[in-house]
Amino acid sequence: MTDEEINKKFDVVADHLASLAVGMQQLQEAQMRAERIWERTEGSVRALHGIVEIQAQEIKELGEAVRAVNGRQREADERQRHADERLNALINTVERYISEGRNRKS
Repeated sequence: MTDEEINKKFDVVADHLASLAVGMQQLQEAQMRAERIWERTEGSVRALHGIVEIQAQEIKELGEAVRAVNGRQREADERQRHADERLNALINTVERYISEGRNRKS
């Protein structure tokens, strides 16, 4: 093999090594971009998780508030029922009193 042939082979090997080095550099850059993207994604997921926990607590508190309002509404309904009963009793008494008063006059 002549010196020229050996130099050509060295040039081919050098070109391959250069291409490999460029490929490795591109791969490292791509990996770094992927890691940055992953870090942002992880941060976003953690933030969303925090929001979900806050909303879950708010929903729980809202449910408790609704149950409390329902309980107070039942109590108000019961008081209204008692008031209606007492009012009806008063109305009946007044009607009977008026009716008896008319009957005595006739």
